[in-house]
Amino acid sequence: MKHKHHIIPKHMGGTDDPSNLVELTVEEHAEAHRILFETYGRKEDELAWKGLVGIIGKEELLHELFVLAGSKSRPPIGHKANLGRKWSDSYKQKMSSVTKGIKKTEEHKNKISEGNSKNWLITKPDGTKLEIKNLQKYCKENNLNNSKMCSVASGLRKHHKKHTCIRLG
Repeated sequence: MKHKHHIIPKHMGGTDDPSNLVELTVEEHAEAHRILFETYGRKEDELAWKGLVGIIGKEELLHELFVLAGSKSRPPIGHKANLGRKWSDSYKQKMSSVTKGIKKTEEHKNKISEGNSKNWLITKPDGTKLEIKNLQKYCKENNLNNSKMCSVASGLRKHHKKHTCIRLG
């Protein structure tokens, strides 16, 4: 499944113009927002990254977005401070390159994964219950889709390949 990612994020004034969009996998999209967050420190990118990888659930994500927008009762309409701003081609190129081709060592990937890990209670198809620390690693080892397991945890799906899971914290 492909996601449309804004090269210049909308919260930074990017538009829906096709020249500002690139198709990425869910994993690439999450990594793009993680890199943007680490580079520019914007909360919107942190929330997008954590929401895409399932670190935070939909309700927590919406709550954080409401708080970010200064509202407790309605969703944010969007930040329009940079809306319509013209970005140079070199700036667009720079923003695009931030999200592509960055290689990390396995050790670095493991440290990031461990730091972002939450506790999960997995129920296997045979009924066995297992408490794990890293859902993404478990999914990879058991040929499961991490996004679908997160959907199970958030209540959007009943199961994934007869596995269920609950986020413990």
